[in-house]
Amino acid sequence: MSAPSHTAPSLPAPLQPWRQWLDCFDADIVAMLGEWLLRMDPLLGRGSARVHERASVPEGVGELSSRGRYERLLLSEWSLADIAPDEFLRRAANGEHLFLAPTPLRPRAAPRIVMVFDAGPAQWGDPRLVHVALWILLWRRAQSQQARLQWGLAHLPGELHDVASNADLLQMLQARTHAVAGAAQWQAWHDALQAESLPVGERWRVGAAQEPAGLCGFTHLARIHAGWGAQLQVMVGARGAVRSLALPRPAAAPAARLLGGAFLRAPERVMTGTANGRFSMRQPPLFNLSGRTVALPLAGRNCAYQLRIPEPGQRKQHGGRYHEWPAHFQLVCAVTQDKEFGGVACNAHQLYFWKLLRRRAQSRPAQEMFTVRPGVPQWLPAAMLQHPGGKGYALAVVDHAQQLLVWGAQEPGASSPEVNPRRIAGNIFALHQTSPRSLVYACAERNFVGIHHLTYDGAAFPRATLPLTDQRPRAVWFGGKGRAAGFHTCCVEHRAADGRCVLTFHDAACVKLDVVTVPADWKRVGLINPTGADTTWQMLVLRADRRALIAVGGAGQMLVHTAGDDIMSVSVSPCGGRIATVSLAGELQVLALGADHDSVTTLARVRGGGDGSVD
Repeated sequence: MSAPSHTAPSLPAPLQPWRQWLDCFDADIVAMLGEWLLRMDPLLGRGSARVHERASVPEGVGELSSRGRYERLLLSEWSLADIAPDEFLRRAANGEHLFLAPTPLRPRAAPRIVMVFDAGPAQWGDPRLVHVALWILLWRRAQSQQARLQWGLAHLPGELHDVASNADLLQMLQARTHAVAGAAQWQAWHDALQAESLPVGERWRVGAAQEPAGLCGFTHLARIHAGWGAQLQVMVGARGAVRSLALPRPAAAPAARLLGGAFLRAPERVMTGTANGRFSMRQPPLFNLSGRTVALPLAGRNCAYQLRIPEPGQRKQHGGRYHEWPAHFQLVCAVTQDKEFGGVACNAHQLYFWKLLRRRAQSRPAQEMFTVRPGVPQWLPAAMLQHPGGKGYALAVVDHAQQLLVWGAQEPGASSPEVNPRRIAGNIFALHQTSPRSLVYACAERNFVGIHHLTYDGAAFPRATLPLTDQRPRAVWFGGKGRAAGFHTCCVEHRAADGRCVLTFHDAACVKLDVVTVPADWKRVGLINPTGADTTWQMLVLRADRRALIAVGGAGQMLVHTAGDDIMSVSVSPCGGRIATVSLAGELQVLALGADHDSVTTLARVRGGGDGSVD
């Protein structure tokens, strides 16, 4: 008798749709589950999860309007009331005042599929293995319908969990109880689902054959009966269409290993928690240089939330930190230095270096010296540059006029700081910090794009040039950090005649590597590098439906991540190995890329709008 195989099998083509889950098990378990999946898949029928409409809510500021409430009147208009009150009244009478106009979010709610499992004595043993098969089948259905998949237990009405990793499957398998699910439990589940604000597309009730007849408010039913024979009786269906199937009982050894949670890939430890406030969906999350912290503002407040990201396998979890800047100031740029978070805030008359450069509030520079458009929710690109001897910092910012500006630290004992920044260059396409002491930037220079290296003292050194084509580049991205050239890869975007985006990849010497095209409505996010090799940088794009992140490069397209809810904002860490997303449901999720795109790990999930706790 041969020994069981405990290595990851090579999956045959019919089982490839369920690869993400089957890769967690050894060859014997895959052979058992694979047969069941192929036989049960036709029984489930077509999905019925649908996108539901819900009321729009304002989020951020998208433009200026001649109508609005006076709480949203521009600061420049209020300053006119002090300088020329008669002109202020005339503009008010003629409807010439300008107001900040909030942008409504798209009124769309993600479809949901809910699975409720009976974990009582009637489902112990082999029926629990059928639960695993249903779990995998419904996960695939949710992926194809871009739906959110959640699960719960019959004896715990109202408690739902998102399906995010194999740790959730292990939790479901280990949730055995002596309580028997009866009519009262299923009715309590029906009432709990009906009371939820977000509708549920499919509601699956998974239990024993002798449970109460009817759907009890659920849309789909799965009944598993383990008799004394060599087969498991499975009934699956919806209203008026129930199909039955006899499955062979599994071999004892692989069944016992699966029930015991014998995964080849260790269950992921995902940090979960809630933030004390609703996340802004207009400002992408901001990583620090190492990718170990991520920060983003809270909507409607002068406050930002900063999360210390746990490493894969780390047991200790850290709660989020909150940073509040002064009231009546707009935070126009933000930087993270190690665990610290600060930025530049301004109002109509003052500039405030909040926790930066040993400076406080000072007179605001002239508009041409530091151009900031009022009401723009996205922060300006910025970086903190450290003195080689560790004696101070300088702040580099790209303003709305595409000027690269540098402020130095105020020396101790100095009578008055320099108000105006030092202008380094104009026509800036991109800024990318490569080390605590330096950054690279790309700017337009005559008939080429110049790439320069900037240090703490404001000295800019040319590194490479890219020839300009007939079109001016629409954007430039850099990837990598911590090497002499300052970056590993750069990517330049042009617009083709048919409207598609053309992405040209170059190495550190600006030698052309690859040229790829993507649809114009796919949002370009940044360069990622899952393998760590210099030649494997790819562009991460957000698909037009906002439900999938895709890597595009010379090797083609690869799916990186799919979401059950719309992804409203997304960003990439400077090292290219981590991704942060904020969903329409207000959840911050941090992902880590492994050696290939099939090993994306969820590091943290934080829900906005809670009490600030860590689960």
